[in-house]
Amino acid sequence: MAPEMMNGGFYDFKVDVYSLGAICFMLFYGTEIRQVWDRDSFPQDAPLITEEAEDFINKCTETNPCKRITVKEALKHPWFNANIVDFNLLEN
Repeated sequence: MAPEMMNGGFYDFKVDVYSLGAICFMLFYGTEIRQVWDRDSFPQDAPLITEEAEDFINKCTETNPCKRITVKEALKHPWFNANIVDFNLLEN
């Protein structure tokens, strides 16, 4: 859950971007959401991930919603785009 929701403050669609980053973090590191919210840095004993993946997660889980990336920015992020499958290519 995004920090602004936990604090009972105003929130908007950026909580969904936070959730996306938290889910990616959990998939890579196997930690719970509360650990994502409290984290200062990526776990040192976790599997290696690319710098682009780490950057994507950091930008999505920015605790300040004014500094957090938007949905459009997330969709344009290099890590996100590098991992999109073109299903049209699979038809042949």
